[in-house]
Amino acid sequence: MLRRAPQRSMRLPPPIVRLSTRRRSRPRGPILRAGVAVLKGFAWSLPAFLVLWAFGALWYDFPFIPGWIACAWMGGLVYLLFRLRKLESRLTAVGISVAVIWLWWRTLSPSNDRAWEPDVAVTGWAQPQPDGDTVVLHNVRHCHYRSGTDYTPVWEARTVKLSSITTIDLALCYRDSSSGAHPIVSFQFSDAPPVCFSIEPRLEKGEKYSAPGSFFRRYELVYVMADESDAIRARTHYQQDGQVYLYRLNITPEQAKSRFQEYTSTLNELHEEPRWHNALTTGWHTSLRTQRNGSS
Repeated sequence: MLRRAPQRSMRLPPPIVRLSTRRRSRPRGPILRAGVAVLKGFAWSLPAFLVLWAFGALWYDFPFIPGWIACAWMGGLVYLLFRLRKLESRLTAVGISVAVIWLWWRTLSPSNDRAWEPDVAVTGWAQPQPDGDTVVLHNVRHCHYRSGTDYTPVWEARTVKLSSITTIDLALCYRDSSSGAHPIVSFQFSDAPPVCFSIEPRLEKGEKYSAPGSFFRRYELVYVMADESDAIRARTHYQQDGQVYLYRLNITPEQAKSRFQEYTSTLNELHEEPRWHNALTTGWHTSLRTQRNGSS
């Protein structure tokens, strides 16, 4: 009779290689984790920045009821993002809407023909004479102030000689203790009164300056050419809590002459073709350092 052998439990040897379809993530070091976090933060901050920029462009630059238009656009975009489920669709919606606003914003053109405030009603320009040394300055401002807001603007022509430029004074004007300094460059002549240049936003009648608005296309750029008793005295005598610090620059007459030619060159360019004022790219702090040499 055949008997079935009793079954014995057999232990399998451990596997030589463990096979698994589950994907394991590699351990990341602190530097790699920090880099990934930075990239993720940038990926999210860029769309947020673009949305804020587009909102500001509508708020400050749209010609009709800009506040309502900006809020309506933002509300519509938020509603659309809530309706869309996929991240790619949301990013596409943000990109298209911002691109449309950017294309419209690029069509805005600066102008010299607006109803300007009286102190920037006209633009100055310089007329070099054939002798190469004499320059006639047109529309030099010389306001007669009775207060900070009550004044009579006077525009005059002056004739100066490049060979008479001796040096440059730099006035740093503070409106109050919390504001930044506004520089005024004053060219000194041996045989003529000083001539000042102040880089400013050109305001229309009744318009108020807005620091956030200066990052958009709200103001034109103007180089105010004025008498020293106008540009500096108005800030020392009629500006409440204002402070002015005057410095004599350590430069040669030739260097001062070159700077004067740079200023008058830009002055003539703005007289013919206006530009936008932008606190980031064409404000006083950048324009002061990026003058183009008018003698070239």
